[in-house]
Amino acid sequence: MTRIRDFIYLDVEKLYSLYSQVFEGVADQIIQSFVDSSTHKNVEGGSIFKGGDLETEIVEISRRTENKFLFDHMYTRLEEKLKPSIIDEKQITSLNFQDITSKALLVKVFGTARIMDFERLRNFTEDYDYLTEALTYISNFSSGELVNHRNEISRLEFLISKIKDKNQKTRSERELTEQENAYWRKFNELKKKLNLYIDHDLLEYISTVTQKFYFDNFELMISSSEDLKIGYRAILDKKWLRLQPNLFQSLFGSNTSSELVLIGQITYFPSKKVELIKSNKEDKVDIIQSMRDSYESFIEVFREFEKITSESAKRMDLVMWPIAIYRETELANPEKSEVK
Repeated sequence: MTRIRDFIYLDVEKLYSLYSQVFEGVADQIIQSFVDSSTHKNVEGGSIFKGGDLETEIVEISRRTENKFLFDHMYTRLEEKLKPSIIDEKQITSLNFQDITSKALLVKVFGTARIMDFERLRNFTEDYDYLTEALTYISNFSSGELVNHRNEISRLEFLISKIKDKNQKTRSERELTEQENAYWRKFNELKKKLNLYIDHDLLEYISTVTQKFYFDNFELMISSSEDLKIGYRAILDKKWLRLQPNLFQSLFGSNTSSELVLIGQITYFPSKKVELIKSNKEDKVDIIQSMRDSYESFIEVFREFEKITSESAKRMDLVMWPIAIYRETELANPEKSEVK
């Protein structure tokens, strides 16, 4: 059975590194063939090398030519060759994960994934107030409730600017204040119905912690079954995504609906020292756990924004990532078409 891999992420530098060690000279032959092909197609008199080492130039060439399939083919061969050395996550439990993952070359994980784009999340927290007001206003525009309040506020503001009488101006200003308060009461009521409310202090704290600890990371989290209670958090280099991060988020959302396969190296896991800290200083472990849980809860609030901006209440819109568009032709069977 032929398996087709539709890559959304492929680290080419790591691919070259592992491939060259596993297949030795074969990698050099493939790369050289790739360079010769690209050089031949380059404009006459030009040079494909404008500085930098060979590996960097190869990566740049791959992005500019149709030979991108080379990496997919190389990876398929590599995984097949390393198959006996790749640990399936089904073999890993909460009791043996330290022993297994510390010795494993690569670990293979299956499951739906939660996407955490911290650059987008940070921008989201900084603009949260304005976004909340904008989406609440747009979502309720047809009802006219907020529009009527806004129009009345504008009318009173214009009127106050023209009034000369001090007493009349004071009365109009009082009426304006009442109208503004009524607007925000209605706004907060409608915002809560959209599940968009979040504590302002929490927003500021999340923004600060993201800048200091998560930076602009793009992460993918796959959790095993509830019984095992193990999560696999992959920190991705954005340049190896096959899609731009914003497009990736638009297609997959915060949680992928289809199962993904994640293959990588385990770089960190809780050690025995962490277990000792847990037994002696339980409060510190609780702080770390609750902080991560708070982030996951906030991602769910983030998902409400995605629903409002991408899902229709009138129909079911299925988002598609067009992998290919083609015409299918059925070839005649030579045996049946043979003249007897």
